[in-house]
Amino acid sequence: MRFSYLFFHIRPVIMVVVAPWIILLFAPFSMDAFQPQWYVAVLAFLAGLVIFLPAQWQIYKPEQWLKSEIKFLAAEPHELVTNGIYHYIRNPQLVGIYLMLLGEVMLLQSWALFFI
Repeated sequence: MRFSYLFFHIRPVIMVVVAPWIILLFAPFSMDAFQPQWYVAVLAFLAGLVIFLPAQWQIYKPEQWLKSEIKFLAAEPHELVTNGIYHYIRNPQLVGIYLMLLGEVMLLQSWALFFI
């Protein structure tokens, strides 16, 4: 299995899930649920998720990697993806990750999370 394939699946999880909770162990927070900023934070997080997941699938779907002479995960994708969300945004995966992080920053009220 190629390291780059694992890296591109594990890195977003580390950035959006693991690292914020590790940081929050050392910096306690108080969350006032159902305040106006809470709704904006959840909306930003969900927008990031809606952008990130289809972009991740467009790049790493199995038929993108499979060819008759090359086994799965043996090489880089064989086609440049220019359709879907990639038609409008150059790197929608990063845009999605940063929107999810911004939503977490607003929700948990800790700017240290944004600089992961």
